[in-house]
Amino acid sequence: DIRPGSYSSGINGLTLWEDHLYFNAYNNGTHGYELWQSDGTENGTFMLKDIYPGFAPNGSPLSSYPKYFTVFNDKLYFQAKNKENGTELWTTDGTENGTTLAVDIYPGVYGNGNGKDSSPSSITVFNDYMYFSADNESSISALWKSDGTANGTSLVKDIWPDGNSNVRPLVSNLDATRQVPNKFAIMGDNLYFTAKDTCSSSRCLNLWKSDGTENGTVPLTDFEDEDDTSLMMRNVGGVVGESKMVFLAETEEHDVELWITDGTVAGTYMVKDLNPEDGDSEIYSVVAGSGDIFYFGARDGDNCSHC
Repeated sequence: DIRPGSYSSGINGLTLWEDHLYFNAYNNGTHGYELWQSDGTENGTFMLKDIYPGFAPNGSPLSSYPKYFTVFNDKLYFQAKNKENGTELWTTDGTENGTTLAVDIYPGVYGNGNGKDSSPSSITVFNDYMYFSADNESSISALWKSDGTANGTSLVKDIWPDGNSNVRPLVSNLDATRQVPNKFAIMGDNLYFTAKDTCSSSRCLNLWKSDGTENGTVPLTDFEDEDDTSLMMRNVGGVVGESKMVFLAETEEHDVELWITDGTVAGTYMVKDLNPEDGDSEIYSVVAGSGDIFYFGARDGDNCSHC
C-alpha cells in the first residue's frame, strides 16, 4: 500500500524493464508523484528517486510526474520535471544515483526561477534513436531525436516554424482495442505521426511520416481549415498492418470513416463510406490480422450499431 489510507497513490505508466516494474506514484504527503520501482514484493517496492523534492506554497509536495517510459540502449528514459531544469528528458539505470537528467533541450529559467520546459513526449525508439515531440526557444511541439546524449540530440524538423507544430502520437504501447495513443507509429523505414503545418483550427491535423531526416519528413495528407476535417486518433489511433496502416478521419462529406495509407500520398485515402445515408459509421475496435487485413466493428446503415 504505497499511500496508506483511503486515498489512491495514482499509479501510472507501469513499465517492465530488467525484471522490475517502473512507474509514477504518489506517496504520503511527503513526496509527490515520483519514480518508483518494484520487483513484485512489498519489500522490493520503493521510491527510486525524489526528482523534484520540496513543497509548494500550499504545503503539498512537489512532483516530477515521470512518464513516457521508454527502454533504449540498456537504460530507461522518460520525461520528468525538477526546479532547475523544468520538464526534460531523464534516464535511469535502476539505481538512485543512476537516475539523472539526460538532456536539457530547453535550457534557461523562467521569471519565477523555474527551469524552462521542453516537455519531450511520445518517446519512440526508431533506427537507433529516440524520437519525440519537444519545445525549445524557437519551436513548439516539433519533431526531435536523441541518442541519449546532449551532442546526439537534435531537431529533426520544425513543421510549422511560425506556430505550434503539434506533433502527436498515433499508436499505444498497450494491447487494447480502445486506447489513447502515446507513441509514433512505425511502418517499414518510416515513423508516422500527426502534425499541424498551416492550419489554425484545433481540428485540422495532417498525417506525416519521417525517415529521421529533415528532407525525409513529409506530409501524406493536405487537409486545410476550410475542409472541416479531423483525424480521429483517440480510442482507435493508427493500426499498423504488414505494409499499410488504417486510421479514422472525420470529413464534412462522409463523417467518421476508415482511411488507409501505404506511406505514399496517392496511397492515402478513405477506404469506404460504410454508412452514406445516416452519417457516422461508428467504427470501433480496429485490429490488424495477417498481412494487411484489418477487422473492426461498425454500423453500415442497414444493420444495428455495434453488432
